[in-house]
Amino acid sequence: ASLAGPLLGAGVVTFVALVLGALLLARARAAPGAAAAGARRAQQSSKRRCTVVVLGDLGRSPRMQYHALSLATAGGFEVDVVSARGRPPREDVAALARDGRALRLHALPPAWRPRARLLYLAWLPLRVVLEAARLAWALLVTARRPDVILLQTPPAPPAMTACWLAARLRGARLVIDWHNLGYTLLALKLGKQHVMTRAYRWYEHAAGGKADAHLCVTREMESWLRREGVVRCGADVGVLYDRPPAFFRRRLPAEAEALAQRLAQQLGDAAGEWLLQLTRGAEWSATRPALLVSSTSWTPDEDLNMLLDAALLYEQSSRACDADADGDADAHGRMPRVLLLVTGEGPLRAAFEARVSEACRGNKLGAHVRVATAWLEAEDYPALLGCADAGVSMHASSSGIDLPMKAVDMLGAGAPVMALRYRCIEELVPDGVRGVHFDDSQGLAQAWRSLLAGFDGADARGGTRVLREMRAEAQQWAGRRWEDEWAEEALPLLS
Repeated sequence: ASLAGPLLGAGVVTFVALVLGALLLARARAAPGAAAAGARRAQQSSKRRCTVVVLGDLGRSPRMQYHALSLATAGGFEVDVVSARGRPPREDVAALARDGRALRLHALPPAWRPRARLLYLAWLPLRVVLEAARLAWALLVTARRPDVILLQTPPAPPAMTACWLAARLRGARLVIDWHNLGYTLLALKLGKQHVMTRAYRWYEHAAGGKADAHLCVTREMESWLRREGVVRCGADVGVLYDRPPAFFRRRLPAEAEALAQRLAQQLGDAAGEWLLQLTRGAEWSATRPALLVSSTSWTPDEDLNMLLDAALLYEQSSRACDADADGDADAHGRMPRVLLLVTGEGPLRAAFEARVSEACRGNKLGAHVRVATAWLEAEDYPALLGCADAGVSMHASSSGIDLPMKAVDMLGAGAPVMALRYRCIEELVPDGVRGVHFDDSQGLAQAWRSLLAGFDGADARGGTRVLREMRAEAQQWAGRRWEDEWAEEALPLLS
């Protein structure tokens, strides 16, 4: 803690120096010769400009990539995207960036992060100040002068301050796209009453209230922002639900076969063998396993142990049915084998894989349920969801007022969703309509049994009566795509 003062002081000096340098450079650009050149450029391009800010990995932020694409195409904006350096974006975003006229990418270098908790707490204030300086430089110097700045939050500090400063200095409007509440994510690590958590909450309220307009991912979030006074007098606010783009769709057996050939080796012998059994020639195989997919970032707000516990319970009940002719298999229909694929990358993946391996070695998994993890290429992820019989969302929501975008992808691909119950999940997955809710591992295992009983793998419409009805509801919901939602809800606020 004794390091925090000197670190913060050095950070403030650095921030002030960089901002002053950016202002001097901006003034130099505004000199007569620069002004004349700027006027000529303005005549050549009368398009509006938007700077999209993601203080994180753009490649792992699909919503902001969709924003950038929509702004550059349907919106007619010239777009600059400022984000942390990380995974490459989608190919259509990268293609526009290579052209360099409608869209440009500006990558911020990654910040160093100490591993020790004490050093992390001491380093945090300095990191915030340095990130503010880097972001202010990118917005004031590197990116083109915008008409509007669109900021993703969380994280809130220091992006809200840097973007507000840039917006005022460049005569732009600031629009915040609220994905969640950052202080609730910090509370998962430090606790709700920690001084850093409470400081984050104060900052998020105060700085967020400086925005000219707000976009929210749920009605519940809009209500919360209004109740808490974050939406100030005169600020516009709208709800932009995440919607799947058109490449999320059901897949044909031939596409499933090609996907299985690509993924089988990555999944390993056991899971790969079952994946290759999805199809038989040009048809779905009647005796194939049911394919369930869960997508995760492997972070503490998603309890993947609950998912594995449900798989173990399903395995136990299926073995009991095999041993008892009067069990569920006769009373409710045949219980299929289940291939559970968990996609994504993150810090808790290795621990989950270790538990799966231990369960397989102990003969607790493998006869009726096989579990595998995978990191998929951008084009393979929507293809896998398009082959899935159902999706499983383990998103618990740190705030209770956001929605899992991964469940949006599942519904877009026509896969009903088994979703962990929390405050506003009903806005996306009405219980019993486009999926079902569960509260714990036993509830999830029961959902598997109720949705999959009597499963017919050859039925291209869903496999069971319940899945057919839910798939039809999901596909009807997905008929309104991101492009439709964005044009109606986001474009008016950004124009």
